[in-house]
Amino acid sequence: MRGGRDGFIVVAVLAVLALLTGLLGTLSLAVRGEVDSVLTASEQVRLEGLIQAGAALIAYELYELKRPAFRVNGREIRLDDGVVQVTVEDEAGKIDLNGSAPLLLAGLYRAAGLADIEPEVFAAKVVAWRKRFPPTGANRERREPGFRSIGDLRWLPGLSASDAVALSEFVTVLNPQGKIAPATAPVTVLYALPGLMPQTIDRVLRLREAPTDRLAEDLANLLRDQQAYLAVKASRCFRILLDATTNAQSRKRIRLTTVKASQEQALYYTTAYEPVF
Repeated sequence: MRGGRDGFIVVAVLAVLALLTGLLGTLSLAVRGEVDSVLTASEQVRLEGLIQAGAALIAYELYELKRPAFRVNGREIRLDDGVVQVTVEDEAGKIDLNGSAPLLLAGLYRAAGLADIEPEVFAAKVVAWRKRFPPTGANRERREPGFRSIGDLRWLPGLSASDAVALSEFVTVLNPQGKIAPATAPVTVLYALPGLMPQTIDRVLRLREAPTDRLAEDLANLLRDQQAYLAVKASRCFRILLDATTNAQSRKRIRLTTVKASQEQALYYTTAYEPVF
């Protein structure tokens, strides 16, 4: 009997040890999960800090120091917690769907190499879409913009989805003056300017490749025949891609749109903030 009882005790002890081992294993996994969660949250905080610091530094250069977009585009910002790669697009270098002249719209459709409809028909459809909302308020000239975003192009009657995608790189709704900044305009947009010859565009590109403090003046002299379509004021709106990487190699990409603030309390404000995957 004694041997049987001893055997039972041994089995019981082993069972208790197995239970304790299982509990310790479960506790270890739980603790490890909590540690991983804390580390992940910490990395997210670092990434957000890098994004915010990068945005503030670039906005300061663009709006306070008034550096042109091409001087800050491609910038690498090194901070204590990691690195931020910056891509800047000047919205004044694009053709505005609500504000640009029909000649520019037709010229862009032609310069983009599209042929589903006639360029002048495309321009007429854009102008008609602009005016789809009736004027409101006491000012009978004031109306809501027909294009709320460049994505509205896909609803334009007669325009194919592929054409809408092809044009999206060169149009904006954030350049209401409708004129183009030649220092930052994509080559396709330059070809949209009426009467601009390829050799003149080559000279524009050479000036932009080695910019000087006289760049704006040199471009104005070179493009005298296109002055009616060129922006003369400094740009207020930029689309910025911030690609942040921490020292631990965590990564986050954010695309935001900044507009210069009119109040003295702020340098700029953000109108769009979206993750890029």
